[in-house]
Amino acid sequence: MHFEPESIFMEAPQNEKNQKNPCPDPEPADGHFHARRYRRHGTGRPLRTYRTIHPQNRHPVRRDDRRTYRCRRVGFDQTGSAVGDGVSNIRQNRSTMDVILTAGDFTENGSVAELTTYKQIMDEHSPATVNLLSLGNHECYQVNGQAILDRFENIFEMPATADTVVGGYHFITLSTTDRVYNTTTYAQYRDWLEGRLAAANAEDPTKPIFVAIHHTIIDTCIGSRQAQANPEHDLREVFSRYPQVVTFSGHSHASPIDPRAIWQGDYTAVNCGSVYYAALDYTHPLTAGQTNNTNIGYSPTNRGESSTGLVVDVVGSVVTVRRIDFYYGHEVAAPFVFDTSVNKADFPYRLDKRTAESSAPAFAPGSEILISNLTRTGCRYTFAQAENMSQSIPDDGAFVYTVQFIEADTGAVTDTARLQANYFMLPQPATVSHTTTRLRENTAYTISVTPINFFGKAGQAITSTFITAGSLTLTTDANLIKAGDYFKLCPSFDTTVNSNAAILTLNFDAGKFQYRGFTSAAGVTLVDTVVDGGQLKLTLMTPDYSTKDFGEILFSAKDDAALANADNVIGMTVELAVKEDDETKSIRRVQASVTFTTSAGAQGPYTLIDLSNLIDWFGVKAGDAAWTQARFFDFNGNGEIDIQDIATLAQMID
Repeated sequence: MHFEPESIFMEAPQNEKNQKNPCPDPEPADGHFHARRYRRHGTGRPLRTYRTIHPQNRHPVRRDDRRTYRCRRVGFDQTGSAVGDGVSNIRQNRSTMDVILTAGDFTENGSVAELTTYKQIMDEHSPATVNLLSLGNHECYQVNGQAILDRFENIFEMPATADTVVGGYHFITLSTTDRVYNTTTYAQYRDWLEGRLAAANAEDPTKPIFVAIHHTIIDTCIGSRQAQANPEHDLREVFSRYPQVVTFSGHSHASPIDPRAIWQGDYTAVNCGSVYYAALDYTHPLTAGQTNNTNIGYSPTNRGESSTGLVVDVVGSVVTVRRIDFYYGHEVAAPFVFDTSVNKADFPYRLDKRTAESSAPAFAPGSEILISNLTRTGCRYTFAQAENMSQSIPDDGAFVYTVQFIEADTGAVTDTARLQANYFMLPQPATVSHTTTRLRENTAYTISVTPINFFGKAGQAITSTFITAGSLTLTTDANLIKAGDYFKLCPSFDTTVNSNAAILTLNFDAGKFQYRGFTSAAGVTLVDTVVDGGQLKLTLMTPDYSTKDFGEILFSAKDDAALANADNVIGMTVELAVKEDDETKSIRRVQASVTFTTSAGAQGPYTLIDLSNLIDWFGVKAGDAAWTQARFFDFNGNGEIDIQDIATLAQMID
């Protein structure tokens, strides 16, 4: 669909110079404003606005390497897969996009080269689309104030703050001229904005008025507390007088997958996400600061697995906002749909209404916390994601998990953690894992994990118990196991545990391995053995309440096993009946696992080249980068390529 100028109008405030009119209009208003109005040819389809909010890249834009420019790479170069409801991808559908609206930070520093390259990219890939931009703080890094306004207009031949009408709808761009990171003022536009909103309202009080503003008005949509306009001069009063206003903002990098990406009160505010990376709202009480974890705070470790924007369809007064993740090539969650002509009290995305309608997330029945890698002062813990229980909010699942480590004897909380649910990743990971290192030695603990939804409602916690006293280890003599080879597993605690009964459950690959027998350690008696496919259960007793070493568990690789040069894992859970100091008893659960290598069997014949290659790995140890390949030549199983391994291979040369 194409556009053509239609008398007036694009209007800009007087403080922006407008000497270069991109469209020679009959009568520029007051001599200060560009006047541009677009209309569509044809009828019967909605106005479609493709939003690439936050196409910043943190790298200079270079014309000879556009791959570094995230807006082009994500917005236009990917072929992508189908994006719900007929939106296949932006490149294929750019001819149906009426407006591309960008709310700032589309360059790294606002240099002439970066701005010019951005314009060339947009002109090349969307020549029939109206491209509207507002400036963000990154555009002001090299120059600011009037200088950046002049630079922008000289390159784009339009003002950075303007009111542009496309298809009968007003699109207002408000640009910061300040490089300040977290707050900026838009007070200089107050009177002009009031006039433009009043004019649009006079034309049709039911039609949405779209406003692109880089920083978000505080206490509206997600991210509005870390990326806000200066709350003392934030234009809130002006917007609040016009319930049909729909603001689009960014800066925070908060993912629009968050259901709070839309806020409705006196007007509507929408967070646009970022095509560069996702961030969390570090001002939110549940995600502020750091605890004993690494996935909370402004910048989660997996932040790069997100590249988001919005596709907006408008029919009359009805607005449909589709949330798109370009990294995964999918529309995410359900679209936001609202009618700007209704009374604002009836807006569907009011925070109070949605909070009341939301339900706390819940763990599936039987969910457990898996404890592994126990040490004297910590462990790794893993649990399955909680499920969304909200009927009316399809994307309202777990937002964050709160974790407590509670001492069984005293009830004292030794450590806490807050873990984000990776909701911005698609598909969302099925489990959440983390490690604590702040526990006390020789102590029994209950770990409690509570899911909390996006609106602050907490679900029922799941718990598990374990002890740091006598950390459980599982060792093996297995190394380069071939079909028919036998190997031993030796479970033990590093200190004595006050228990006289234990159940050891081992899980293994029954297609490769089979249980052969058990040899008890001194003082340990085997009471019962159950083998069920790939699970072995041994019930043991130690009458003197002095459990430490259990014995040796014998396995073998099956004679017909199809083994490869690969890692294999056998996991073990030990349940203990532990007698406390007050003579009460409780059941504790600890877990461990062991990893060992298998071999496809006789290989070769080896040559002098193979020997030379192994000599290249001489001294490589477990944990080194080359160990992933070298470990299959660790013939003596000592975790290092040494002279014995080299001699062994030398004897195999044909």
